[in-house]
Amino acid sequence: NGSRLGGYHFWYKYYLDDQALDEYANGQDNIEYVAPRYFDLADEGPINPNAATLRYRYTAYDFENNKSEKLYKNTGGFDIGESPEGLIALGMACFYDPRKTKTTVINNVKLEMVLFAAGPENRSINSFFSKFKGFDVIPVVGEPKPPVAEEPKPPVDEPEPEPETSLDDVRIIAALVNPDGADANKETVSLINTSNLTINLKGWTIAGNNGNAFELVDAVLDAGEIRTFRLPAKDAQLTNKSAKITLRDASNNIASKVDYDKRDIKSGYTIVF
Repeated sequence: NGSRLGGYHFWYKYYLDDQALDEYANGQDNIEYVAPRYFDLADEGPINPNAATLRYRYTAYDFENNKSEKLYKNTGGFDIGESPEGLIALGMACFYDPRKTKTTVINNVKLEMVLFAAGPENRSINSFFSKFKGFDVIPVVGEPKPPVAEEPKPPVDEPEPEPETSLDDVRIIAALVNPDGADANKETVSLINTSNLTINLKGWTIAGNNGNAFELVDAVLDAGEIRTFRLPAKDAQLTNKSAKITLRDASNNIASKVDYDKRDIKSGYTIVF
């Protein structure tokens, strides 16, 4: 799906792509871990032993064309440590579970089992994984649970949660480092909003190599939008030798940073990252 990675729900594949074996694929570390993705379970999620949910970048090796393709997984997950036979058993249990939301508890970990069917009349399993839903303490057999008295609470209308965006949802994807003719006020940097939400870039900055930065005053990127910004020479300049370009948010956090090599620079040509 373009540069977005779909599927990929087997922990051993991730293990191998993270350079577990030198002889596998191109023998390189093809996984760039970005961040955990447990949302409102951010404290419990990373310590659960059953299901991983994370964001990462994957350099997929194309054996037929002997090249690599950079892919991005905004939120991905897989069960941890199960054998192929164990995963097949879980998948079959989920496949025949008639409930709309399929939940279970394994080793005191609450899980929601997610299955994607395929084939004629959805009679086959395409992909399967579990989502961490918190910890659950199971009482010892014969040990009664202590009664818990709770006072009834009046219903409360809770506000809708704010849509979640991440710092690296906006990325630098291209730059015109050496325009034809004089460079001043002609150099450009292109940004993409990889999320499904609108992002306000007011106060964000693009920095080249002259010690200054160009501040975005009135810029909003819609979901999936790509926009090219022309850099005023007095604010930011891109040198015609090996260097870097840095995008920072309004709080001065690095949102995206790319490097380019002098060999990549051609007059009038845009460098794609």
